[in-house]
Amino acid sequence: EAYLNSVIPDAEAFRSGVEGECYSIDLGDLVYNYLTAYDDYIDITEGLKCPTFNVIGNHDNDPNAADDDAGAAYFESYLGPRNYSFNAGKFHVVVIDNLIMRKNSSGQLKDYDQGLTDDIWKWMQKDLSYVDYSTPLIICSHSPMFMVAAGSDRSQASTTRHGADYSLLLSKYKKVYAWAGHVHNTFNYVYDASS
Repeated sequence: EAYLNSVIPDAEAFRSGVEGECYSIDLGDLVYNYLTAYDDYIDITEGLKCPTFNVIGNHDNDPNAADDDAGAAYFESYLGPRNYSFNAGKFHVVVIDNLIMRKNSSGQLKDYDQGLTDDIWKWMQKDLSYVDYSTPLIICSHSPMFMVAAGSDRSQASTTRHGADYSLLLSKYKKVYAWAGHVHNTFNYVYDASS
């Protein structure tokens, strides 16, 4: 209800001031472990009056599922694939699942490792093979793929599966904007062009 009463009105107020196309991207934890809430989530986001793209978060998985892929079944049946891309204006947008869910000590699928599975990494390479290096990229994931806090020298890419690989690949592009949720704080980090 908080989403319906605060986020939607704020988004609609913003939308009313935008001329031309407008898109919404939700960065995960859409139903916060209430898998029966996907219908409600869809009903609420229809109020935005603009296309809404979704990223799967760790709290959008079925905790009783056997593994990472099975855990995403609800998300995928309601909202589509976990990994996809599209072009919006001059931008190429990549939406990626960068949390690899695993079972905790209680046998529930609630723990996770950061990074990309081999299959997702292969998909990302193939997708970007069609995108010119001069095209600005927007990478949307639930967990930060690069920095964990403003000014931090803790790079996520150095500690995640395929992190060094995707950092090298993305470094070839002139502009990359990485959007993420998960960390419950807001920061903007601008990399030096030489790094």
